[in-house]
Amino acid sequence: MSFDKVKELMDNNFIDPDDAQNFAPTASMFYSFLKKYPFYYVGGYAVSPDRYDYRISFDGLERSSRTDIIITPEEDSDFYSFAKCAEEEFDYTCWF
Repeated sequence: MSFDKVKELMDNNFIDPDDAQNFAPTASMFYSFLKKYPFYYVGGYAVSPDRYDYRISFDGLERSSRTDIIITPEEDSDFYSFAKCAEEEFDYTCWF
């Protein structure tokens, strides 16, 4: 999901900014990361509104495959700080 879609979810209160899947960062932390690096995408899932625990949760982050965007030292540091609690992490992709 792109930054624009995440922003739309946040702006319309379709996601709890404090929601976090297991050891993942909160939705607002994903949003802040994407705001700074909009060429990343988040992954996640939705639980049906028919259930008591209805929600949208983010559980992954992946860098765009565009080759024209150079990885800066700041981005490198920010990504590895963001992904420090990830279950799996490689090549600027992580899952929590």
